[in-house]
Amino acid sequence: MENMELFGKRLLVKKDAEEEKVVRGIIIPGLSDEKQPITGVVMHKSGGYHENGHPIELKVNVGDKVLFFRQAGIDIRIDSEDLFLIDEDKILARF
Repeated sequence: MENMELFGKRLLVKKDAEEEKVVRGIIIPGLSDEKQPITGVVMHKSGGYHENGHPIELKVNVGDKVLFFRQAGIDIRIDSEDLFLIDEDKILARF
């Protein structure tokens, strides 16, 4: 992951282990009654620059817990670790 470079106001967050739901003896991973994920930020890119040249500061930092809709980003796997790539504008809350 050290070779990865993010562009724009993107965040890389670690996915929490998804709950499994049993339906008539069959385990269905990822069915967790549509609970929205709260995950930790592991990497982010600076927010870019305003028209006047001043940097745009992101509102989240590495280590923050964030809440977002599952459909707001992209699931990726790097070095056998499940991660989620999301735009900072899609973050609903920070804890």
